[in-house]
Amino acid sequence: RATSGTGATAGIFATYPASHVGVLHAFGDEVLTTAALLMCVFAVGDTKNLSPKGNVGPVIIGGLVALLILGFGGITGVAMNPARDFSP
Repeated sequence: RATSGTGATAGIFATYPASHVGVLHAFGDEVLTTAALLMCVFAVGDTKNLSPKGNVGPVIIGGLVALLILGFGGITGVAMNPARDFSP
């Protein structure tokens, strides 16, 4: 499978860092995006916290996912799932 060119199909099934991004930078980026997503999910879902009422929680989490994709998507494709990064 190729990651660039006319016959490139590898990007459909996996995420790859941009060509100018190093491994440590890509790893740190994924750790940051995953941590931000998890903190938001835990904060919104915590009943002891001042959690949002009604169906606003999924909208908040969806908005954060959209912002993370817009902010970090060009660097590593935003897997936001360490299992995808460390899989064989």
